[in-house]
Amino acid sequence: MATRPDARRRGYGGRVLRALLHEGGARGLTGYWLLVMASNAGARELYARAGFRETGRYLYRQDRPKRHLTGC
Repeated sequence: MATRPDARRRGYGGRVLRALLHEGGARGLTGYWLLVMASNAGARELYARAGFRETGRYLYRQDRPKRHLTGC
């Protein structure tokens, strides 16, 4: 889920999240999981208010982008 920067902190993400959790409950889902970057404090706060808790972490590694021989 992403929110445009100019629309953040207005409750839109919380409303979407509550609607998703409500619909999942109506369909019989009993558990949920999500991934969020540790550096995304706003999202972590949103999910914590909804009852999510951290259960683990992992380190995402990626090769540096390959550059053409021209340096571009």
